[in-house]
Amino acid sequence: MSFKYIEHTADMEIIAEGDSMENLFIESARAMYGIILNLLKVEKKITHLIEIETKNKEDLIHDFLDELLFLLETKNMVFSGFDMKIHGNKLRCYCEGEKFDSEKHEEGSLVKAVTYNKLKVWEMDGSFKTNIVFDM
Repeated sequence: MSFKYIEHTADMEIIAEGDSMENLFIESARAMYGIILNLLKVEKKITHLIEIETKNKEDLIHDFLDELLFLLETKNMVFSGFDMKIHGNKLRCYCEGEKFDSEKHEEGSLVKAVTYNKLKVWEMDGSFKTNIVFDM
């Protein structure tokens, strides 16, 4: 399980990897939060349920990350713990985190949106991978 950042002029691209589809989605969320804040400082104080159903894995990972951004923008919530199950193109995730505090969480860069540019989810050699571009 891992991720790496690839720089763009106004975007940030990541390639994430996991040993399961769930771990791939979790690593992608951690990578996105790693752009925004210091994830190690986010405590697991509250739980929020996210349920999503889409037509394919690309839409599923896009909508999951987009929902996390929406919760940050509208409820000021950030998450560091994820208990996730994916069945087909359905996701159910209990996210654990707390209210965002720019001083405590060491605010990083603003992620404006999850894009469909280069968005891809695939399996290779027993591991799951994704390529995601964030609009900064």
